[in-house]
Amino acid sequence: MAEQTTPIQDPSVLKAVTHPLRMRLYGLLNTFGPSTASTLAERVDLAVAKVSYHLHQLARFGFVTEAPELARDGRERWWRAVPGGISWNEGDFPAGSEGRAISEAVTADTIRRRFQLLDDYLKSQDAWSEEWRDAAWSTNGRIRVDRAELAEFTAELAELFRRWGARPVDETDDRQFVYLFAHAFPYVP
Repeated sequence: MAEQTTPIQDPSVLKAVTHPLRMRLYGLLNTFGPSTASTLAERVDLAVAKVSYHLHQLARFGFVTEAPELARDGRERWWRAVPGGISWNEGDFPAGSEGRAISEAVTADTIRRRFQLLDDYLKSQDAWSEEWRDAAWSTNGRIRVDRAELAEFTAELAELFRRWGARPVDETDDRQFVYLFAHAFPYVP
């Protein structure tokens, strides 16, 4: 099994791995742990064969791997996410290249999906208890830093996300999944 994913630098891999269903399946495996194609198919309301195909594509590029030790029989096939996430750096693709165009399109789609989740919450927040609504949080800010300080800041924030995300999931308590997203970039005020 691969120890950890690495940032994608091949445009064809970027295009293949960032297919919306593949990203969703990878996210579900990261969130809920190892699973079978049939369990994932129920979660995404699609045919098992379609989900299985997309899991094989993710495996082909090293983002998921089989977990045979979890199978109860020879027909059951379990999958797990390879740690490290799906990531890429637009700077790895030259300006004007196919890779840059794919990267920009996928980044724009990812940002739209993040804000759609926020919009969905805002439209349905009355379904949550007052305590959950009070605990939810949104903010923005500006800091003045150099490149090294920004890298240090984002590394600290990423570590905070990682540390809290690594806590075990316990279905018996009052914990809920909470979606977090952040962006940090230079701008001209």
